[in-house]
Amino acid sequence: MCYNEAAYKEKLVILLMNIPIYIISGFLGAGKTTCIQHLIAQLDKKERVMIVENDFGEVSFDATVLKKQGVHVRELTSGCICCSLSGDFKTSLKEVLATQDVDIIFIEPSGVGKASEIRMACQSKELSDLVTVKGCITIIDIQTCALYARNFGEFYEDQLHSGDIIICSHVEQNREALGEALAVIKKYNSSAYIYQEPWDEIPWQTVLHLGQAASVEVPITLETAPCHECDHIHDEHISFSSYTWHARQARTAEEWRLYIEGHMQQMPEVCVRMKGILPTPDGHIEIQYNGTNIVIKPIDIKENFLTCIGKKLSEKQWKEVWQEG
Repeated sequence: MCYNEAAYKEKLVILLMNIPIYIISGFLGAGKTTCIQHLIAQLDKKERVMIVENDFGEVSFDATVLKKQGVHVRELTSGCICCSLSGDFKTSLKEVLATQDVDIIFIEPSGVGKASEIRMACQSKELSDLVTVKGCITIIDIQTCALYARNFGEFYEDQLHSGDIIICSHVEQNREALGEALAVIKKYNSSAYIYQEPWDEIPWQTVLHLGQAASVEVPITLETAPCHECDHIHDEHISFSSYTWHARQARTAEEWRLYIEGHMQQMPEVCVRMKGILPTPDGHIEIQYNGTNIVIKPIDIKENFLTCIGKKLSEKQWKEVWQEG
């Protein structure tokens, strides 16, 4: 084969000049935003970070929290990120890169996004001269890994298979679940580097370097159907919807917990994720539910919304269950 040194050097210069992209994948509530916060903390403060955030609901909780930290966030709320990346997003990303100085990009798809499709979109001809995918980091909640692998099929397996690095979350809450989760992870991805220690013990400064592993080919299997917004293929048997509501009054943290638990009892096994910020007499609280338990803690952000994400539930049905409090 003829070796063209000039062409090789030109390609090398392009790769070195390209802006690095890291895809942070994981199911709803796995801990993607928290992971990004840890990774950003390891960067040089002079580095300019942009986050592409795809979330459910009319208000993005994750984007709200990240913006509070002064990070530039581009939101793709309630849309299919692979559809956006395939069309308008590519154009808008080019415009952003042409008008703003960015050193590194994190893409955080929604919890039901397919990491393999996002990687392919970022490696398209339109973007390959501007950005380089350095790796995909998949966050796996060990408490729900085995259950979700059974219940959510292809796109969950895709997240597992696509990870160059896999970070186990909620290890400190349930160490007994780690063995079963690791068995599921290794079934679909035997080559990824796996962090399985509690997050306060992870050497976060090493994660981005390890993320530059070879990409993994992901076969398309199981029943699929075209997205209504594009020609992409998505899972036919799984339909997620979201509903965002706003509080009419302030309650204490414990009153909010009881209020939410009471409403959740009306739709068992339907609500898989919940996140938002609600008012109390003493300030505001952050509320998170990831399929196992409700976590409430104070937050220094004045907002008023709660987004609920569930399976096969229409907006009318959401409203019938969730009356604004």
